[in-house]
Amino acid sequence: MNIEKLTQLIQSTQPKRGKKGKLFTVKFIKRDGSRRVMRARLGMQRNLSGKGMSFNPASKGLLPVWSADTQAYRMVNLATVTELKIGNKTYDSI
Repeated sequence: MNIEKLTQLIQSTQPKRGKKGKLFTVKFIKRDGSRRVMRARLGMQRNLSGKGMSFNPASKGLLPVWSADTQAYRMVNLATVTELKIGNKTYDSI
């Protein structure tokens, strides 16, 4: 699965008019080589400082998401995603 298609699929979970985005599960390989399984969503507005990020995550192939498991913001490395599950539909990138 290419990064553009993967991004489109994840962006399809975006929230609509003040509602929460859909939860999705993503499996990917972290920078240290370990595997991560994360339940996440887009569009959360918690714990924001108002400063924004000091870099553009898209330029590094990263996607900021809200992790439902840790209740914190995390980055997904789109280049190393091995599986994406939205609802009952699973997309394998291998």
